[in-house]
Amino acid sequence: MLGAHLHHEYREQPGHAEFYGVALIGTHSFKQNITGGAFEALAAGTGDALAVPNFVDGSRAYMLEAWGASSAAVADFSIRSPSFHDNTRGIRMAQNIKPAAGDPQLLLPWLIRQPLYRSDVLIAEVNGTATNNLALDWLAYFENLEGADQNLHSWAEIENRAENMVSIFVGPTAGAAGDWGATRALNADDDRLIANTDYAILGATSQLRCEALAIVAPETSNRKLTMPLHDVENLCADWFVQLSQNYSLPLIPVVNSNNKGNITLQVADPNGATVPHVTLHLMELG
Repeated sequence: MLGAHLHHEYREQPGHAEFYGVALIGTHSFKQNITGGAFEALAAGTGDALAVPNFVDGSRAYMLEAWGASSAAVADFSIRSPSFHDNTRGIRMAQNIKPAAGDPQLLLPWLIRQPLYRSDVLIAEVNGTATNNLALDWLAYFENLEGADQNLHSWAEIENRAENMVSIFVGPTAGAAGDWGATRALNADDDRLIANTDYAILGATSQLRCEALAIVAPETSNRKLTMPLHDVENLCADWFVQLSQNYSLPLIPVVNSNNKGNITLQVADPNGATVPHVTLHLMELG
């Protein structure tokens, strides 16, 4: 059954055999009231870190997606490190403000995986207009992260067990100063999940656009799985399905309804205490 963590990769080597757990982890970075005119550092959100986790030697990790938002004007973001192509600017990303300021924009090419390196400290920066508020988020995949045991699956696995789609309203509020806001339980506003049932998290949509939504659950090893709440809703309604299909990786989280009180959502946005009114799209699994 899906709840048995089929995402584990089994590798056998002479003399021993081990299970390896995959992990999908989002990072939020931000700065309010920037100086402007030159690249300046972004700080990690509460509970996040710019340092790459010390994943198991011999396994691989990748940055899959990055997105950003500005409260008022265009900007350039960059993520760099001594381990990237160069430590001058690294991956530079132009941020526009269409259709409106504050809207998250996807910044990296589809299908491109940027390798990450164990214990490397990433430097996230922005060059924008003085007094603007900026945020940059990225999502990373780890083949084998010690202590992680996320329940992630491919679309083929999900499709084979799919029964009914259900969408649940959750009402988190972003932090007032660009950081993550308070957590809100999955069942706090709309408690309709069937008891002891597995659900695949497909993605989410919202009434208001928002830079980042984080989902934390026992099935994510209490790590944040993040996504943008984009103005083009079919880009985020099945965010994790598209990720899994694009990268041919198990990237769709599965949770059990019995954990609904321990499954939490948070949002962060450069515009401050945004209340995006999130609808989380789930697939009931048989």
